[in-house]
Amino acid sequence: MNSNLKAPWILILAGLVFWLSTVCFPFSAEADTDIGQIAVIETDPTILQPGELFDLNNRTITFTPRVAGGYTTTSGPLNFDTNLGTNLGLADDAFVQQSLAFTFPFFGVNRTSVFINSNGNLTFGSGSTFSHFNAGGGVNSLGTNVADILDRIATSFSRVAVLWQDWNPGAGGGVFVRSLADRLVVTWNAVPLFGTATTATFQVILFNSGVIQMNYQSVTTTPGGGYLVGVSPGSSIDARVTTVDFNQGTGTSLSSFPTVEPLVQVFGTSSAPLVHMSAVARRFYASHGDLFDNIAVFANFQHDLGPSSFAFLQFIRNNTSGIGLGTFNDSSFYGSSGRLQSVLNMNRLDLYPADPNTTFLGTNNTLDIMGQETGHQWLAFVDFDNGGVCNNLLLGRQLAHWSFFHDTDASDMEGNRWQDNGNGTFTTIEATARFSALDQYITGLRSSAEVPTFFFINNPTNTGGRTSASAPEIGVTLNGTRQNVTVNQVITCEGARSPGSGFSAVNPTTTWKQAFILLIQGGTTPPSTDVTKIETIRSAWTSYFANAT
Repeated sequence: MNSNLKAPWILILAGLVFWLSTVCFPFSAEADTDIGQIAVIETDPTILQPGELFDLNNRTITFTPRVAGGYTTTSGPLNFDTNLGTNLGLADDAFVQQSLAFTFPFFGVNRTSVFINSNGNLTFGSGSTFSHFNAGGGVNSLGTNVADILDRIATSFSRVAVLWQDWNPGAGGGVFVRSLADRLVVTWNAVPLFGTATTATFQVILFNSGVIQMNYQSVTTTPGGGYLVGVSPGSSIDARVTTVDFNQGTGTSLSSFPTVEPLVQVFGTSSAPLVHMSAVARRFYASHGDLFDNIAVFANFQHDLGPSSFAFLQFIRNNTSGIGLGTFNDSSFYGSSGRLQSVLNMNRLDLYPADPNTTFLGTNNTLDIMGQETGHQWLAFVDFDNGGVCNNLLLGRQLAHWSFFHDTDASDMEGNRWQDNGNGTFTTIEATARFSALDQYITGLRSSAEVPTFFFINNPTNTGGRTSASAPEIGVTLNGTRQNVTVNQVITCEGARSPGSGFSAVNPTTTWKQAFILLIQGGTTPPSTDVTKIETIRSAWTSYFANAT
């Protein structure tokens, strides 16, 4: 199965006692509703990136620092400063460093200079020649992987993105600067998009108070490559981006770590946009209690999960040790006060067969996929003591699934159930059917004393090109050496699991609560067939999970 791991996030679960539930509350958002046990949410410009054409022309957007960190934003009538100052003479993909006449606080760091970049943005600490906010993107294209559309603004330099695109002041217009004792005014005046006759005039003002104004005097089109507007502290990750509908003036840092939280909106259109999972979760929590360990989202429209993804789980919180993962807590980015531990993007609902027990993706049926993606909350990341050295030979694809050569008792986390033929050969006889005893120990559902010795095939030969990262497959015979492993060898490298039983320290029970969401496009209504289908999956998953564990 092609599921994707986006560091430091991942992909699904197990329990001897398992309760799947949603608790229904009236939605405050008019477009959202609960139908039975399914929460139905309509998309808006914060959920989809890009989600709408540029709508800030003749508007001023103001970012005001909060005492606790981060920003609030407001939208108002255009307040353009017509005194442009000096033309910097910037060429295409160029930048210049500009000293400030004051100290400018930005995401908790005081700045005394700024880099002015041709391509519609300011950076701190270094100039930027990135022509587009998405790798591979340009004037006419958002790039081949829209799923990464927020990565560059999050991970690269500390940045004020006024209207980030591939502007070329070397071909016309100019970038101007005016420095005063209490402010710096930077204006892109009648600058053309690279290779086109399309021009725009826009401006940013940095005030000594830390306030930022973005003024849009003449931006009359949205190119195929879109625009990106926002602010970022840099050195963050895309999962910590808060997406904002700036024209609504509702952008506020939501996290308890606002100094690492970019506020961003991508403008444009796409037949397969990014669904920003934290925005979906915040919409859900606007009308539901903080009662869930995981949120599983199915959409009824096409969206981009990345070139190698069928579904994925995004880690939000881990406070369990001994499972090969560090501890972290990003739940506040998702609108949770601490209970939520992961969100699951299950892709388009129509990709799944009507019967969730139908095998359709390798050896996986719908419930196997649910099993793997939920199981990634804990699995599979452990090393084991191999002759005094901690080794990852149990692991396969992305070092987040079991090795093809690992006898996993047909775990949903990959590997296979291997039959030892007793003559130096081994044959796969089952795949993706359950969670193994080792899985259940790592998940907190059995003690280490209850995990029997297991094995993997060392130095395999006659593999037919299969590697440790290969997908499970039934009926494969190969040669190799059986190497037995005990759970104590895992504990030697990872430490004993803590808590010793129960899913996690935040939920030390064997009851895992999972909310199911049907995501639909704004302005549409959910077809009854879609609601029925996702309810069928939800109901079948409860029984499947009980049998798998």
